[in-house]
Amino acid sequence: MQGKLHPLPRKQIIQILQSNGFQQVKVVKGRHLKFRKQTDTEVLTTMVSHRPEIQPTIIRHIIKQSKKPEDEFY
Repeated sequence: MQGKLHPLPRKQIIQILQSNGFQQVKVVKGRHLKFRKQTDTEVLTTMVSHRPEIQPTIIRHIIKQSKKPEDEFY
């Protein structure tokens, strides 16, 4: 799905992150869900808003933070 991104539902972003090895981290309070993935060399962390739909610019940031190529992210 390289190229132009479209808004995606929050639930779909969460499913994509989980399928890429990210686990939700318990957060005491706040408006974002925190996801973390442990690799051999580092810990990757990203946040997902509680908004029902995630905009393309935020999706690009999530992809960048996951350190996966866009076509492998989906």
